[in-house]
Amino acid sequence: MIPRKTLDGWPRGIGFDNGFHLIGTPLGSGLARKAALLFIPHQNCSLPRRGTRILITPVLAAAIGAKERGLDALALGYDRRIRLGRLDIRLLPAGLGPGTSQLEVSFKNRKIVFCGGVRLSRPLIGSAARVEPCDLLVLDTEPAEPKPPSTRRVSAKLVEWVVAMRTGGQVPVLVCASPGAAVEAAWALRDAESELRCCRPVFEMLRRLSHQIQGIPLCRRLEQQWPSQGMVLHLVRLWTGSRWAGERDHPTAYVGPGRSTPPWADAAFRLGEGEDRPGLVSYVKQLGARQVALGMPGDGAFTKLLEKADVRVFQVHQPTQVPLPF
Repeated sequence: MIPRKTLDGWPRGIGFDNGFHLIGTPLGSGLARKAALLFIPHQNCSLPRRGTRILITPVLAAAIGAKERGLDALALGYDRRIRLGRLDIRLLPAGLGPGTSQLEVSFKNRKIVFCGGVRLSRPLIGSAARVEPCDLLVLDTEPAEPKPPSTRRVSAKLVEWVVAMRTGGQVPVLVCASPGAAVEAAWALRDAESELRCCRPVFEMLRRLSHQIQGIPLCRRLEQQWPSQGMVLHLVRLWTGSRWAGERDHPTAYVGPGRSTPPWADAAFRLGEGEDRPGLVSYVKQLGARQVALGMPGDGAFTKLLEKADVRVFQVHQPTQVPLPF
């Protein structure tokens, strides 16, 4: 339970201590230590400890296994407004995949939007991002650079590559940078007519999503024995067999930032990282936000672009507090 005294408070500022905290309220994001209710925007977030109360969409709660992890989920569908003490809150689509969201907080005719990442182009799977006016944007995402290509265009090349490898009698191995990237890769390959095997976290996420979203591809869990046919989907942070696969002539595509085999894969499926810098500036302008609180470390180029666009920027990636800028 959230203490009544906490619920009845007005926002007094923005704090950052391992995550954002709207001071004077129970709301926070990331792993903010002083927040009683943590907003989870997408499946790539670091999840809090067991027993923590989280604010999340029902689809995303299922995808991350919130119940199995012992998280106390307050699950809200998009656009469902609820009253939290003196605050009105709702979740809006973020365009990063199934159940991903932005958090809008309204009070005294003012609005704050918490955004952990947004994709303005149409996603492969899930709802398109919504852009609603606000007074302050709390942005905790890393801009992509260079600008990623169209996800739909890249997905066609991904399928083409997989089919070519399978035709040559090889097992394609896709190493994804994040759970969100793995979901989109699996969705793109749903009609590739090839068995899909996944490491345990991806297998469990796809299995949970299959109960929520029609058309999620069926897959098998990848066990110790390497398959002689089909394709394999792995997470990069859990990948321990790339050398082993290379020795057996398995073509490996790294789908995500910083990896480029084949060449088109390095900028594909960049979930959790937001748009490119100009795209994020465009997003801020569409929101009409005159102030932005940034939780990303060391991106001076993005800060300069925002300031050039006459947006006041607060860098809060160090443990600190700043007043609300209105």
